[in-house]
Amino acid sequence: MGREVVYLVGSEAVQLAGHQMRSAAEEIRRSVGFFESALRQHQQFMDEWLERFKEAMKDESEAEDGGS
Repeated sequence: MGREVVYLVGSEAVQLAGHQMRSAAEEIRRSVGFFESALRQHQQFMDEWLERFKEAMKDESEAEDGGS
């Protein structure tokens, strides 16, 4: 029996596609991290704003009750 040699046609293209997919996945991970950070900052801002708003409404309500 002779020795068979198998050539993979397009193997370089498949390898390149694999590298490009890995690079894209890493970029997606970075983007998700940035988005997550921005959401946390926004949540903190909104929580602080809501607390200030509640305090202002409480102060306004007390001022109205005291003025009657």
